Amino acid sequence: MSHHTSPKKFFPLPGCYGVMQMDPVAMVEDLGDPEALKEAKSMRVKKYIAYLYSPIELPWPNRPWYGYYVCPVAPSLRSEDVEKAIAPEMCIPIAPNTNHPTGRPPLVPRPPFPYSNCYHWVDTLTRVRIRAGVEFDDSRAVFLPDEAQIVMQEMFDRDMDRACEVLVERQNAARSLAALEHLETSEATSYVNSSEDRTHSDSTSHPWSDSSVRGSSLQSTRPSSIDSFETVAAFDPLSSHPDDDAFFSPLVDFCFDLTDHVSQEVIPDPSGFWEERDQILT
Repeated sequence: MSHHTSPKKFFPLPGCYGVMQMDPVAMVEDLGDPEALKEAKSMRVKKYIAYLYSPIELPWPNRPWYGYYVCPVAPSLRSEDVEKAIAPEMCIPIAPNTNHPTGRPPLVPRPPFPYSNCYHWVDTLTRVRIRAGVEFDDSRAVFLPDEAQIVMQEMFDRDMDRACEVLVERQNAARSLAALEHLETSEATSYVNSSEDRTHSDSTSHPWSDSSVRGSSLQSTRPSSIDSFETVAAFDPLSSHPDDDAFFSPLVDFCFDLTDHVSQEVIPDPSGFWEERDQILT
């Protein structure tokens, strides 16, 4: 991706790193809700490092905001998420950082990334609305070359495949346990019934003959989808109208001047951004 055209644009180019900060007041001031506005004014939002993954729709001129998918950048390994089967090693260091539990090579941005402790985490794709009406100067923007973007996608595809495998294994184990409990119940019931009235039957049905157990309780199938992972929604690239769902996305200010706004010592965890978002939306 070339970034040597005019440095000032009416929309930010994807593939670059920047700083984003939510505007809670602007998100709720048109709702006519005094309590929501009061809470929004009391929030102390932070500035986060984010990678612009892709636009949600084409950034037409004279729009109040532009919808993007972003990947917040983290200053540490990912915390384990048992529910989603995500492990700490499911991340990629950003050079000059080279620390990783399994030795994964880092992604190498251009020009050099100004922080030495950062990672891309798997499963962080987040919808935001970037406020328009300003010039986005990308003359100092740090971006990922095309080949690095491909490597990142391939690594995260493998991570998500592994997470899905773990979730399916977990589902199959739960089904097997349920089938075993059903079997034990069937055996106990059969024994009691046969002991109470042996004169009415010369034999008892074997619990494994229950077709409902063989056909459903013991049947393991891979789920068609895993709701834990967010997927990029389809959009009409020629539409000049905002995506309706995007109105529920955080409204952020965005710029490319990384070190002017965030120092390495205070890079916040991406979970803080999602907590801010959820606080406003709820």
